[in-house]
Amino acid sequence: MSPTSLNQQTQSLAERLARLQPAMDDTLARLSSGSRLVRPSLDPIGTGLASRYEGRQKRFEAAAVNLQNGASRLQMTDSFLAKLGQATERMSELATLNGNPALNAEDRHVYELEFIGLQKQLRAMIGGTTAEIGGTSDVAEPQGQFQGRTLFGEAPAGGENLTAGAEHDVVIRLPEVNLRTGATAVIFAQDAAGEFTFKISDGSAVAKIKAAVDQLAAGRAAVGGAQNRIDLASSALATEQTNAEAALSRIRDTDVATETTALSRRQMLEEATTAMLAQARDVPRQLLPLLTAR
Repeated sequence: MSPTSLNQQTQSLAERLARLQPAMDDTLARLSSGSRLVRPSLDPIGTGLASRYEGRQKRFEAAAVNLQNGASRLQMTDSFLAKLGQATERMSELATLNGNPALNAEDRHVYELEFIGLQKQLRAMIGGTTAEIGGTSDVAEPQGQFQGRTLFGEAPAGGENLTAGAEHDVVIRLPEVNLRTGATAVIFAQDAAGEFTFKISDGSAVAKIKAAVDQLAAGRAAVGGAQNRIDLASSALATEQTNAEAALSRIRDTDVATETTALSRRQMLEEATTAMLAQARDVPRQLLPLLTAR
């Protein structure tokens, strides 16, 4: 073998060894990090797709929080509506009992006191301004609140949209349950002096209370429908999250079996190349005694 040929072979082996090292470094990085996207240049398209899926996953997580808060709000609303329903049903009972001509004045007074107490309870739970429910002052901090927001007042455009998915157009309409107007407001409204305008002795008391009960029942039905939509949206969102995570995993996660096989192969090539390079570099030393002997 001529010196020129030997030099070329040595150079070729050195170049091969130099190319093997970065590839081994990338393989080790993928195995240690668990991600095959250790450098964007290795897979530009995969890196872009992974970024999109990661952003989508963040929106999924935010939507899940929205749905949980929406479910909590509706549960709280339904709980208050149930209590209001119990109060109005008792008022209806009292109005019916008060219609008994055999009652004496003392019995009627007892019924009236309990009736007024229930009206105060409705007023405290629903709240409202003097323009809405009368009285001498606003009830600005009613019991019927969720996270500092009243549950039974007027809502924008008759309801509020809850973002329920990764896209802005996936929304659930939370119903408005405005009890500061309509039949319910009639039975606890006050005049400018702070006196209730609706009395237990009104001839149409039972009919007016029944109308309020119907309004509360309609509110519970609307809330129940929204709860069903949230349950369905939560289930669909969980499925979307699972599918998106699986897709992201296929793009981003390291195939351990493939990378381990590649690492073993490259280690074998490195060892073989190193041995060949060492042997090639040792040839001149072995030939020198032979040339000197001549």
